[in-house]
Amino acid sequence: MQDHKDLVTFLQWLNAHSPFQYHNQTSIVAVSTGLVADASVNCDRAREIGEAAATSIDGKVFSDVKVKRTDRVKTISGTINTVTIRGKSVVVNPILLFNRITCAIKSSSDGKLFII
Repeated sequence: MQDHKDLVTFLQWLNAHSPFQYHNQTSIVAVSTGLVADASVNCDRAREIGEAAATSIDGKVFSDVKVKRTDRVKTISGTINTVTIRGKSVVVNPILLFNRITCAIKSSSDGKLFII
């Protein structure tokens, strides 16, 4: 009986102090960081996408298999470091980008362009 009372108390507290502050959100939200996914994120449909990809290559010779980029599962972390180039989203490695920029700098005055 006490366990049931404790459960009811806990559920009432959870309703009042929901850890899911985006419960009215229609997008996917990372609970740990609060990042809200854009429309391109489809990780909630990973099984469906995987089954469709498997069905499309079923019975084909391996060398003839072509998997489209559009058939990939896209996660929130995959969209965080993206930039749009010529209308296409491209994932950018910020450390690699920083290293390339620093290699291209010829003098200390060139580096002032990149300081934010």
